Amino acid sequence: MTEPGNSPQGGVSAFRVYLAIFALSGFAGLIYESIWSHYFRLFLGHAAYAQVLVLCIFMGGMALGSAIAGRYSVRLKNLLLAYAVVEGLVALFGLTFHALFTGITGHVNEILIPGLASPVQVHVLKWTVAGLLILPQSVLLGMTFPLMSGGLLRAFPGRTGSRIALLYFCNSIGGAVGVLANGFWFVPRIGLPGAVFTAGLLNALLALIVWMLARRRQDPPLQAPEDAGRQPGVAPRGSLVAGLLVVAAVTGMASFMYEIGWIRMLSLVLGSSTHAFELMLSAFILGLALGGYWIHKRIDGQTNLFRTLGVIQLLMGLCALGSMLVYDQTFNWMAFALSALERNDAGYALFNLFSHGICLVIMLPATVFAGMTLPLLTRMLLGSGVGERAIGAVYAANTAGAILGVVVAVHLVIATLGLKYVVGIGAALDLVLGIVLLAPRWGGVSLPAWRRAITVVVLVLAGVGFMYQLDPVKMASGVYRYGTINPTREVVFHRDGKTASVDFSRLEEADTLSTNGKPDAGLRRDGKVSPDLMTTVLLGAVPLSMHPDPKRAAVVGMGSGLTSAALLADPGLDWVDTIEIEPAMIEAARNFGPIVAPTFDDPRSRLHIEDAKTFFLHSGIRYDLVVSEPSNPWVSGIASLYTAEFYQLVARYLADDGLLVQWLHLYEFDMSLLVSVMRAMSSAFPHYEIYFTNDFDILIVASRNGRVPPADARVFAIPGMRERLESIGMRDLSDLGERLVGSSDLLGPLFDSYPVPANSDYFPYVDTRSVRARYINRGVRELPEIKYAAIPVLRLLDGVPRTGNVEEEPAEFYSIDRRIDTARNLAGYFRARQGSGDLAAVTLTPDDRGAASILAGNASGCDPAELETVWMPSLHRIAKMVLPFLEYDESRAIWETLLRHPCRDRLPAGGVEWLELYDAVASRDFERMLGMGWELLPPGPIPATSLSARALSAMLVGALAQNELDLARDTWERYAGRLDPPVSLRLLHAQMFVRGAYDPRRRQAATVEPVAPGG
Repeated sequence: MTEPGNSPQGGVSAFRVYLAIFALSGFAGLIYESIWSHYFRLFLGHAAYAQVLVLCIFMGGMALGSAIAGRYSVRLKNLLLAYAVVEGLVALFGLTFHALFTGITGHVNEILIPGLASPVQVHVLKWTVAGLLILPQSVLLGMTFPLMSGGLLRAFPGRTGSRIALLYFCNSIGGAVGVLANGFWFVPRIGLPGAVFTAGLLNALLALIVWMLARRRQDPPLQAPEDAGRQPGVAPRGSLVAGLLVVAAVTGMASFMYEIGWIRMLSLVLGSSTHAFELMLSAFILGLALGGYWIHKRIDGQTNLFRTLGVIQLLMGLCALGSMLVYDQTFNWMAFALSALERNDAGYALFNLFSHGICLVIMLPATVFAGMTLPLLTRMLLGSGVGERAIGAVYAANTAGAILGVVVAVHLVIATLGLKYVVGIGAALDLVLGIVLLAPRWGGVSLPAWRRAITVVVLVLAGVGFMYQLDPVKMASGVYRYGTINPTREVVFHRDGKTASVDFSRLEEADTLSTNGKPDAGLRRDGKVSPDLMTTVLLGAVPLSMHPDPKRAAVVGMGSGLTSAALLADPGLDWVDTIEIEPAMIEAARNFGPIVAPTFDDPRSRLHIEDAKTFFLHSGIRYDLVVSEPSNPWVSGIASLYTAEFYQLVARYLADDGLLVQWLHLYEFDMSLLVSVMRAMSSAFPHYEIYFTNDFDILIVASRNGRVPPADARVFAIPGMRERLESIGMRDLSDLGERLVGSSDLLGPLFDSYPVPANSDYFPYVDTRSVRARYINRGVRELPEIKYAAIPVLRLLDGVPRTGNVEEEPAEFYSIDRRIDTARNLAGYFRARQGSGDLAAVTLTPDDRGAASILAGNASGCDPAELETVWMPSLHRIAKMVLPFLEYDESRAIWETLLRHPCRDRLPAGGVEWLELYDAVASRDFERMLGMGWELLPPGPIPATSLSARALSAMLVGALAQNELDLARDTWERYAGRLDPPVSLRLLHAQMFVRGAYDPRRRQAATVEPVAPGG
């Protein structure tokens, strides 16, 4: 038969086409591996468990598929056609995977798990179901390499080693790109279903192309090449084959021990985000690809493959040991990078490139040599007379060894010895293999040289094993966040758990519990209030103040254990279930001492090692309170505890009057991510209130049935809780109320105004974007801006107490308590000037006292220039510092003093109106607010300043408070387009929509211009 590709040039071109096809096949295959990890962390509860399962089943299926293909390939007349059929079946599974996953896991969660007797049965069921879901496709993927390799070696005979190495390179390089494309492009844009469906479409396209190219081929089975793999004096062929397959298995085991060890170690340098994992996995696969490419030009010219393979094994082991020595420096490199890079989008892109570079430095030397082993072993087996079955046999043995490496690394070495030994034991395996392969009986090296090699290997292993230690200070430093390594840190507890490395550190006055270098809890030893102390006490106190008679509570996430301890202060609770997936977290939290002792000693406290979703499904308990305080959602897998699906699950396990309490951070976050979480929560909990716990954190109290109950002072009557509240400065119910930001009635429409989807398991908006927000570190400034705006729209519209203040363009989050004290002292200053207090007793900063004295003084005989340049800016400053905090009775002295000021009649244009406006805001005189705002905004163009926004806010609040909806709408349309409206104006606009200002039935056809109040 004559084929177009049979000419020399045509053959090269056709072979390159198949190489491109196999690269795309690898691209799709690694999308599957990556996307399955996303799916199964939802089902199994943690990213680390999902990665281990996917690695084991993926590699196990590949091994089985390779073995099947290798065994039966000689019976097939057209391997390329068989490859097309397999690709088509892979496509079928890819196109239907999402429906299969959701249908089967839904049945398991809803029907099977609730009926099981023990957690062990639950885990066995879940892991079995997860494995079976991807095993068929993994088996099929395992068939692709032997079928494509055998088919191309039949179609293009000669240079067998080179061609196999090239195929290995193309498949691997496609996989390396596929991992990054999936994580950085497909999942953020089209979600998990879209990504897996795209991979299925790609497989279908490849199957069709190969079918069209190969449907008429009839190539004879591959004949064994000249016996280049055997050397004089080697063992008989059967022993040789078995020995080479053992080598393939052991080197596969070592390579994947490297992968597990490096990923866990580099998570402490790069962070344990999803993107960091994808960068690490891509670097690992890239090294394998480059090794295959390097060897393809040299493999067929080797005269002694045993010696070549032995040298490669030795070099691979030495490079792996060398990676441990270099690893210590990667913390310094990351610190340097973060000090040099800007915290913006361009800097974030460079951060990812630099992170990938660190991965390559650690992984590339050893993985390049690892990428040479499979082509070499395949070539050696082909040379032993096995024929094309060698391809499947080597691939199967190598992947079987990889499974063993994953299991040994995760469940044995890490848990008992620690991270260092994972890479070290893998290196020892490769070094021993190298020594065996270089033995004189295989024709490797001379006996003296072999003995010297043994001596060197023993000394190197002993030196690294006994002398090299990982630096616990660097490992706990969180360098990827802070860009620094504090040498004064004392690490008193370190444990490498199955899911993360956990540290308990003492740093200056504070104790910190960290997971993979990220602090998850911190308390001060000097008795002062820390942000985490404030948060954890309020996570317990606020829901206890709202629920009339809570009996059962659950806490998702151990943290310091202080939230559970705070809840246990209520003697009315029957029990508190604390759910934590990593046992090392519970061990570490004990180090916080007596303050968290109830969590460990109270008989009502029950600690569970489990993921939250499985726990709720299996226990079936309906709780009165569920407090969710997992780690930050940029940590791989944690964002699934901030999704609509999770909140819908929690809602099912809450009593009818039960409350959900959700912790969320404002640092290393942005408004779009906050909105995504709030929209996810409101899908199950339409009613909620948001509280500030400190400068950087909020808690959300949510109800699925009716409004959130008002807080009750009875929580202060609980002795143990009263002591904890007083320790953070909470003396009565008003102190709690001061931290209230707002309710769903006002904030919900604002969140809905952002074009951001609800965070979902299958469309993970937060997981794919939060690591960028962590790097840029801007924080959610919109909530403080709304709550602390000079025109406090939340309080004016909804009766929310005033509680704090930030600038319109805040440079940082300000302390709520400090700002409240400042406002009260300013009011005290003016009362003292009126003769109602001791002026010397008023505590103010020099700047604040200076502004107050300027307003209370005579302005140098009412000099017009001083009034405009000094007095009026001081007025706006004081208003911004007082209005969000104090009720009118508290601040009356300020406004009475200023309204009777001797220079009032000589104030610059608008000065009197601003005085009247601020007095109206303080006294909630909405009609006067509307009128003064109208006076301050001219009919023509207005300056795009914060003062214009203040005046417009006052007008809109006045109109909405008086239900003047048409006036509010027309005022907005006239003025807002000329401003860059702050978030408080956006909130008011959203309120106009929900209150009906844009209902067509309300519009009056004659309305063109707004009419002044009373006009």
